[in-house]
Amino acid sequence: MSSQSVALPPSTISSHQEYDPGLFNLVVYTVFGGIIGSILDAGERAMCGRMDVDADMLNRWVPEILGLSFSTVTNHDLRPTQRIDTLALVNGRLSQLGATWGIKPSWATSLLINAKCETVRSKQTFVKSYVQRRCLVPCSGFYEWRVELNGKKKYRFTAINQRPLYMAAFWYPGEMPQIVTLTRDAPSLGTRAIHTRFPVFIRAEDAEIYVLGSADEADEVLGAAGDSGIEVMPARPD
Repeated sequence: MSSQSVALPPSTISSHQEYDPGLFNLVVYTVFGGIIGSILDAGERAMCGRMDVDADMLNRWVPEILGLSFSTVTNHDLRPTQRIDTLALVNGRLSQLGATWGIKPSWATSLLINAKCETVRSKQTFVKSYVQRRCLVPCSGFYEWRVELNGKKKYRFTAINQRPLYMAAFWYPGEMPQIVTLTRDAPSLGTRAIHTRFPVFIRAEDAEIYVLGSADEADEVLGAAGDSGIEVMPARPD
C-alpha cells in the first residue's frame, strides 16, 4: 500500500492536523480525477460494499471508548453476505450483535446493502427497521473504487487518529440478523472526488443516542461526524 495519502480540503482535516501545502498537487489530481471518473462512470454509482475489520484495533478501542464488551475477528475484505459484528439494543442496553450484511426482499433482484439516510424513513422496506432496530458497525475503515484514466483504482478510508469508525445501520430479525448500512451525499469535495455517496458515521459520544434513542433523536446525530478526521489512501488492488 502506498504511504502517500490523498489530501482532503483543509476544512475536512481534523483540527489537530496541519494542512500541508505540499499536497496541493494531490488535491488537484483528486478533483480532476473525480471529474474524469464521473465522465467515464456516467450515471449514479452505488456505493461499493467492502469494509476493513481489524480485530486488534477494534477489540482494544471499542470497549475502552464505549465501556462495553466487544470482540470481533479480523476481516480486511468484509463483503456483503458475510458475518459482521454490530452494536445494537440487546436486553435493554447497547451490546454486541452478530449479523450478516445485506437483505434480499422477495421483490428485489439483487442484495440490498445500503439505504439513503435522506429517504430511509419514506421507504416501506426500510422504515420499520430504521425506527425500531438501529445499530452501529464498528470498523477500521472501508474501501471505495474510482474510475481513472488507467482503469479502476482502489482507495482505503480510515480515521486519521487510528480509532474505530462507527457506521450507522439498522437490522432485521431472524436466525441470523441482517443489516443495511446508511449512506449520504459525500460531504466534501475531497470525498466526492472518490465517490458521490459516503457512509453515515456516528460519533462515539452519540452511539447510545443513535441506537437507544427515538428515531427523531437518531436523525439529529446522523452524519454529525461528516468526513472530518478521515484520510484516504490508495490501497492494494484486489
